[in-house]
Amino acid sequence: MIRRRQAGAAGLAVAMLLLAACGPALPPGGVRLARVPEATPFTPPALAETPTAAPSATATAAPTLTPSPVVRIDPTFMTPEPAGRPADATGTPTATLEYSVVEVSDQPLSPENALVVSRVASTQDGWVVIFGAAGAGLNDVLGYAPVNAGENRNIRVEVDPERLTEALIAVLYHGRTGGEPYAPGVGEPGTNQWGEVALSRFGLSGSVIVVADQPLGAGSTVSVPFVLSELPGWLAIHADEHGVPGPVIGVRRVAQGITRDAIVQIDPAGATGTLYAMLHVDTGAAGVFEFPAADPVAEHVQGGMVVQSFRVTGGG
Repeated sequence: MIRRRQAGAAGLAVAMLLLAACGPALPPGGVRLARVPEATPFTPPALAETPTAAPSATATAAPTLTPSPVVRIDPTFMTPEPAGRPADATGTPTATLEYSVVEVSDQPLSPENALVVSRVASTQDGWVVIFGAAGAGLNDVLGYAPVNAGENRNIRVEVDPERLTEALIAVLYHGRTGGEPYAPGVGEPGTNQWGEVALSRFGLSGSVIVVADQPLGAGSTVSVPFVLSELPGWLAIHADEHGVPGPVIGVRRVAQGITRDAIVQIDPAGATGTLYAMLHVDTGAAGVFEFPAADPVAEHVQGGMVVQSFRVTGGG
């Protein structure tokens, strides 16, 4: 009995040794768990290293720039500003001249008795006519000059100085054909963008004297047809002294503004063949001629003295 037990124990020991050699021991309860194979660690494949190229030590040459070709615009695709048409309020030129414009500014009378109209834009050939504007309406025609259809600049207009007025109006008239002179009632006035007569009001600036050669009048007098004075002053008649104004031989007072047909009595004993009508400003005692201590010669806006020479013949 004892031997059987010993033999059984020895067999059991052998069996346990065999189990130990074949796998892990059973867990409590004798249930064998399924064997989980051990995970094989993942080794990523070796990446081929691409060598980085070292920067070149040589500087890259700058590219050669080819100049762009000059682009020329075909002028036939452009709409030019028409001659004579001013740009409208937006500055966009219009394709055709649709209305007329007259532009002129205040100015002195030139020594040649001329005035200048700075700009006339006309839809037709015509005339620019300068009128006197004393009172509410147009008065005498003082002068005119031809203008062409389109743009006209700095039109010189000779005027009759003896009929000048302080206020003047330049008016555009259409209807000129050929070289015939302007005549009142011929042609129609040009019209502006509002359908009104194309005109511009302006005036004489500065002081003006207009005088012509003449015989000595009755009572040893001379006549000066037109005087425009900016200030109250004196119209003095000077004798000639070696080609320049000399002693005063007659004087009369003139008001501010226009004086027409001013009659001045002179000293016939001091008269010379050439006399000078000169405008002085009353700067001393009012109403007292005090030249040369006071009352200097009026200055022209274009420089120089306000003076006109004239010749006197005969005796009165």
